[in-house]
Amino acid sequence: MRRDDSMGYRVNKVGSMLVVRWQDMTLGDITAVRDEVNQFHRELGKPVVYVSITEDGSKPPDDDVRKAMVRSAESLMPVLAKLYVVIDTGGFMGSVHRSALAGMLLVSKLRNKVKVVKSLDEVLSLAAGDIGLDPNSVRSQLSAAGMATG
Repeated sequence: MRRDDSMGYRVNKVGSMLVVRWQDMTLGDITAVRDEVNQFHRELGKPVVYVSITEDGSKPPDDDVRKAMVRSAESLMPVLAKLYVVIDTGGFMGSVHRSALAGMLLVSKLRNKVKVVKSLDEVLSLAAGDIGLDPNSVRSQLSAAGMATG
């Protein structure tokens, strides 16, 4: 796992899955993660399953960062098997955030490759075939690296 105090995110790779857990997003972080996904794709030689997790309590990204996130996701589509967006926030607000994002994706170029979900466990259940690994093993590895909650 990669992490230093200047980054607003942590990264971990398991099989063909690259997991990013965001704390606070900046334009520089968006670019760095996009570059990391592209590099991982080159190393693997096959499409990447990218999992983007927004932590409960993270501050919402500003408009420039949101636009950069969409541009980055669009540019990554050729190298991705799937993009899972986990909004790891419970209750009513989590549901509102997931619904709003899913609605925006319906009218974008991203709708066929992006899935908005509420938990890492949901990703692992949906992506089991894509990653070719046991979901329980992947969850254990991500938990040990501090990437999984619950």
